[in-house]
Amino acid sequence: MKFVVQRSSDWGFNPKRKPLPQCYLEQFDHNGSVTEQWCIDISTLEEMISLADKVGKCIIGQSYPFAEQPVQLLEIYDDYRE
Repeated sequence: MKFVVQRSSDWGFNPKRKPLPQCYLEQFDHNGSVTEQWCIDISTLEEMISLADKVGKCIIGQSYPFAEQPVQLLEIYDDYRE
C-alpha cells in the first residue's frame, strides 16, 4: 500500500529533504494541478510496526486529498502541532 509521508517538524514540502531514506517522489494530479509528494510502499502490518519502532509515533490519516485515487497519509509525529 502506498502512503504519502510527512513529518510534523517539516513545514511545507521540500523535494531535497526526504522524510525517510526509503521515500521516493511521486506526482499527483488533482483537477489539472500537479503536485509532488514523498511516498513509501508498505506491504504488511509487520513492515508498518517496524517503521513505527524506528521513527517513533506515527499517525495514519484518511485519503490524501491531492490524489485522484485514494492514498493514505502517514505522518511521523516528531514535533508538537495542533
